[in-house]
Amino acid sequence: DLSVKAGIHKINQEPNRELSIEELFLRGVNDEKEGRSLEATRIYKEVLKRDSGYVPALLKLAVQQYLAADFASAEGLMVRAHARDAKDPQVGYVAGVIYKGVGKMGLARDGFWSSIRFGGAESPALIELGEIAIEQKEYAEAEKLLRRALSYNPDDGVALSDLAVALRLDGNLEEASKVASEAAAKMPILPYALAEQWREEAALGDGAAAQRAADVFKNAVGYRSQGYLEAGAWYRNLGDLGSSDFVLQAASKNLAAKEVSPLIYYYQAANAWDEGRASEAANAASEGMKANVEAVFPARPEDATVLREVLAHNPSDAHAQYFLGNFLFAHAHYTEAADLWKQAAGEGFHYAVLDRNLGVYAWKVQSDPAAAAGYYASAIKEAPEDYRLYVALDEIYTQLGKTSEREKLFASAPADVLGHDLVRARRVLLNVEERRYDQALDALAGHNFKPWEGGQIIHQLFVLANLQKGRQAFAAGQFKAAEASFRAALEYPTHLGVGKPEYPQDEEALYWLGRALEAQSQTSAARDAWQQAVQEMRSVEGALEEGGPSSSRFYAALALDRLGHADQSAKILDGLAKGPAEGRKSAYDYYLAGLVENYRQQDGQALASFHRALEMDPGLWQARVALQRESDIK
Repeated sequence: DLSVKAGIHKINQEPNRELSIEELFLRGVNDEKEGRSLEATRIYKEVLKRDSGYVPALLKLAVQQYLAADFASAEGLMVRAHARDAKDPQVGYVAGVIYKGVGKMGLARDGFWSSIRFGGAESPALIELGEIAIEQKEYAEAEKLLRRALSYNPDDGVALSDLAVALRLDGNLEEASKVASEAAAKMPILPYALAEQWREEAALGDGAAAQRAADVFKNAVGYRSQGYLEAGAWYRNLGDLGSSDFVLQAASKNLAAKEVSPLIYYYQAANAWDEGRASEAANAASEGMKANVEAVFPARPEDATVLREVLAHNPSDAHAQYFLGNFLFAHAHYTEAADLWKQAAGEGFHYAVLDRNLGVYAWKVQSDPAAAAGYYASAIKEAPEDYRLYVALDEIYTQLGKTSEREKLFASAPADVLGHDLVRARRVLLNVEERRYDQALDALAGHNFKPWEGGQIIHQLFVLANLQKGRQAFAAGQFKAAEASFRAALEYPTHLGVGKPEYPQDEEALYWLGRALEAQSQTSAARDAWQQAVQEMRSVEGALEEGGPSSSRFYAALALDRLGHADQSAKILDGLAKGPAEGRKSAYDYYLAGLVENYRQQDGQALASFHRALEMDPGLWQARVALQRESDIK
């Protein structure tokens, strides 16, 4: 949600007050499914403002807090859900998961049994109960619960893996080995199953069989740290610390040193502390501080718990601070994350990604682009070849209005960085904004763009440069040159990586082409261009449920006016102009209103609308170009 992108930034609208609670909640569910997690969270909180005990929203937020390792907040939300509906099986199950996460096993058991009692799916709850029994060293009870779970789903590799652990720890190695092999057969890439199969063979003392199982694990999931961590964390949750260490120690032997995640060592340190092996724990934690920090992504609640344990023993471990900050930021605990990153920097940890992260926090969370610029500049010093840093810093400088700093940024960038699609796009935009249209078009002409990197933005910039060049020529009375630029804007050069779509939506270029032709007394050709603009708008609206881009509708409306259909034109323009007043208050809606106000010579209102659009979304370059045009072309 906080990623930096070139081009249009979508700003979601406030929840519609006319929606029912159920409808509003479902909007949040849809946002969550489509990856807009922050928007979904905001909507769930809005639901709870209307009804503080609405169970579905409480469950959603509780799960989010659990995954963020904020167990206290998650537990508080579940208390509210239980107070509203203690017989909801989902309430019981989620409560069980959360209480299990905080180690309150009695309450966790109550939650899972409650879920079963009131009609919830039995198998998932029974597996959780079986894992609690293993952790409590009640192996016979664990076996009973897990076999009951398997009666509902015999192919569940997790339940089979858990059962194998229970049997092994209860001393039934032969049966455990058979079950572990069955689990691996059912789910041949499940780290738990493969690790337990390996563990069983090692426990049976068959060296050759154990080596074969180790090779299977390594080839299937052990080619990087993640597979070892998955298995090690699973064993740790089951209270089988010996098996957790067995897998984690194998990682440092099987992987190249630079491939061993610091989390491998931190988990070993946590295991050792839990068993009172302080010296071993200190050694493992020390190895964690030395390990490669690249591409480390703590994601499990257990990862956060381990990192907090590491910091409890060594508060100055800058790498643990950095990793825990990454975890918390990914789960929207921004301030706590930033505090940890600043502590890591204060400990002398100099790393481009750390500086970049602090820049993202300052820019996107605190709305402090000036501070963000400093962090990004530091990041570039640490990693001058990372093109993404230049893209972000240019956007920040643009927001701050620091054109000279943008020029210096690109002037000092390495050639490989300047050749990247997105960096080239930002430079093209800078040239357009500085009215260097030929330079912008030259930069686009000399490079083959990859559509999976820039998407439509590259072609949009090509169109923008040609349109701006054409409008400049038109304003100077150079109508033939303007015509050439407007015709160029209708092209789809293959090197831009975007083919002409079924519905091209070229209304703006067609409108201005008509204006240039009309100025040359080519009335019939001008009308043809305007009619084509109107037809394109109608084709899109007839084919797509939501119609085409509203800016295309704006220029189609201008074409209608030129064709003598003033009433139809005014109806469309009125609809665009009234968008913010009628509740459509995205940055783009204000931009569209500004276009209409500018066309109607309501200059003061237009300026206010464009400024408002940029306040809401500083990345909306269309509004910035429109503001610049106010001083150049009427």
